Amino acid sequence: MSTIDDGHLKAAAAENPVAPRYTADELERIIRRAAELQSLTGDGEPPAFSEAELIRIGADVGIAAEHVQAALSELQARSQLHDDEEDHPLLTWLFGGAMATVTRRISGTREQVQADLEQQLEQEQSLQPVRRAPGLSVWEPSGDLGDMVQRMTDFSGRRYRLVEAETVSLNLIRWDRDNVLVRLAADLSDKRSGWMGGWGIGIGIGLLVLWSFLGGAWWSWSLLALLGITAGVVALLDIRRSLRRERRKFSLALDGMLDRVSSAEE
Repeated sequence: MSTIDDGHLKAAAAENPVAPRYTADELERIIRRAAELQSLTGDGEPPAFSEAELIRIGADVGIAAEHVQAALSELQARSQLHDDEEDHPLLTWLFGGAMATVTRRISGTREQVQADLEQQLEQEQSLQPVRRAPGLSVWEPSGDLGDMVQRMTDFSGRRYRLVEAETVSLNLIRWDRDNVLVRLAADLSDKRSGWMGGWGIGIGIGLLVLWSFLGGAWWSWSLLALLGITAGVVALLDIRRSLRRERRKFSLALDGMLDRVSSAEE
């Protein structure tokens, strides 16, 4: 794959001494759009670059080699972090995603960081593991009677936020010798299902009562259909808003866990 021709760059600069300047964000959009146009016109395969070529291109636009290498390491690490839970695309489109996810690079070994986070999940959040392996674990609310009583009788002000999730998953990937990339995700699909069921039952009962009140008149069906559609739209908007709020709350709780681990490692 050929790299950027320095002669062409210098020639272009000489011909356009007052040429406009572009920011890094604009450069990214321009390159992405140019690649899309090339793909649409069928002018060969999409370009692919080696690490050395990326470093060379970065140098041409004023980006230090170490920053390019750090971005490559992050991209490679993140590509190994996959969501175990695949949400239904229609539900995601209608109501928004049901996963609250945080990702962070943390100093320390994978084994030590995983042990610290799992200790928080078990002791501070009252969760129990359903799957555990090096670099991966999945947790659900503990069904132990003692844990349930502790949650119900806790008066210390502690909030067991994560027990409200269906599952909490933990993934860790080695970033380099001294760091790991951590991903924590809480599955809120149970909450979304509960809201959907509550709204559905409420709308159904309301329409049934109204139909009975109207005596089943022929014109009532049009009215009921209109009211049902309106109530459905209101329900959809309310569930989207509620789910967005819950994702923020759970993300804060997950970020707090990472904060405590980061402070301990430092």
